[in-house]
Amino acid sequence: MVETSIDRIQILYDRATKLIEDDQIDKFYQVLDEIRSIIPKNRDGWLKKAHVYEFLELFEDAIECYMEIHKVEPEDIEVIDKIAHTYFGMMDYEKAAEFYEKEISLESANGKTMNNIALCYKHLKDYDSALVYYKKSIEIDPSNPDVYFNLAFLYKKLKDFKSAREHFDKVIELNINLQEYLFDIAEFYGDIGEIDNAIGYLKKLIEINENERDAWFLMAHYHHLKDKFDLAVNA
Repeated sequence: MVETSIDRIQILYDRATKLIEDDQIDKFYQVLDEIRSIIPKNRDGWLKKAHVYEFLELFEDAIECYMEIHKVEPEDIEVIDKIAHTYFGMMDYEKAAEFYEKEISLESANGKTMNNIALCYKHLKDYDSALVYYKKSIEIDPSNPDVYFNLAFLYKKLKDFKSAREHFDKVIELNINLQEYLFDIAEFYGDIGEIDNAIGYLKKLIEINENERDAWFLMAHYHHLKDKFDLAVNA
């Protein structure tokens, strides 16, 4: 079987990854130079080169590679999505939103993309646009707890605690990867003074994983607040 340049790149990339893991930095850069020298200037080559740059956290260089494809294939949704994700990782939320908007305009509605662009607008403090896209994401995929969680946090920021509660409750109802959300939901209830609810959610978290150290500390804090409140009421 004849080895292609792409096969060779993959072999070298795997070797480079192992060298990074083994902290052999000098040898890693030698392999990286070889990868750069043989990557073809076509779609697969630019994607592979971008992948290498992202691995090295050289995000601007990765963007340049994606842009080489985008110039030739401006409606390549995969590449547009990668550009948007890379800009998001660079915290350039304005550019990320621009490319997520392009992605939305070119394909049928996608709940994940709607959630991602909502996150961009939240970071840009365009809360009205964020709300619109979170709601669109839920319309498309009503079973994704991440979107309800993100929307609940936005409502909390906007001090719409009723709507925040409704969406946190939906996260609980879906019961998917619940461990990821319970601590923050407990904090929300603690922040609005519903200490019993906060303690209840922390207990649920500890039932799932008794090694959640922060949950134990926060629960002790809430018990202390509850004891002080009970003493004040009974004084």
